[in-house]
Amino acid sequence: MSRPASLPASARTPIVATDADTAGRVAAERDFWILAPYRLDPRFAPLPDGSDPADLLALNGPAALTAVLDLARPLGERLVEERLTSLPPDQARHEAARVLAARPPECWNQASNTISSRLNLPLPAVRQTLLAHVKDWNNDPRRAAAKPLHSVNDVKKQLTGAAQFLPEQRWAALAGQVDQRLLRQGDWPALAQLMQKIHDQGRDVVALTRAVTRTPLNDLPAQDLRYRLAAHLDLGDYLQRPPVYTSTAKTTARPGPHREAAASIPATTRTPPR
Repeated sequence: MSRPASLPASARTPIVATDADTAGRVAAERDFWILAPYRLDPRFAPLPDGSDPADLLALNGPAALTAVLDLARPLGERLVEERLTSLPPDQARHEAARVLAARPPECWNQASNTISSRLNLPLPAVRQTLLAHVKDWNNDPRRAAAKPLHSVNDVKKQLTGAAQFLPEQRWAALAGQVDQRLLRQGDWPALAQLMQKIHDQGRDVVALTRAVTRTPLNDLPAQDLRYRLAAHLDLGDYLQRPPVYTSTAKTTARPGPHREAAASIPATTRTPPR
């Protein structure tokens, strides 16, 4: 079956908006698995605790909605990042590949490289794991989505467990890899808090940290790295007030064959969900 006629990106890319707490993350993941069989790759905009899109509109007006929608990022990227950060390596490989297989093929190569690098695994092994999940999506998208959808509560337990660690504990391994001095600095707790805030926005903390430390840190490494991250992401205002995000876009698309295969992943015959 051929793909449906092309629609504007805004019409075929829903934005999932949830609170930034664990319950909100679980709700966002549930939406991801509901939308994926329809060949949609939703974006994610976490709302501050206790708020909703109506509050944002009423208090800040339409311009605020437009501004925060522009900041929404692919939900699948966030889910992969959560697995790479919170799960043991072998489990992280399988669960990250499961999410990746549900996303468009143009995401596969770059994300496979990220999984390989983050987990220190051979790239062929990551691609083999991805291939197994892609075959499931090719055979029956709804069935492929059903298992993770029904186990969303397990994700909540995993995220809750990971959230029990203080940011200083959670990001200590990364800090040690970047510069051992970071952990001995008085600014380390503030830096760890910033890393956590960046992670909560669905960004790849590891990749960003490595990108801004290509040149050595100065004699105050924790402060230096904190300023570099804030400047790189233009977070000066964000560090003073929590960000706000919003709303969902509705779709009337019907389920179709999941997706075309990327060049590096062998293609198999696709059938639409019944």
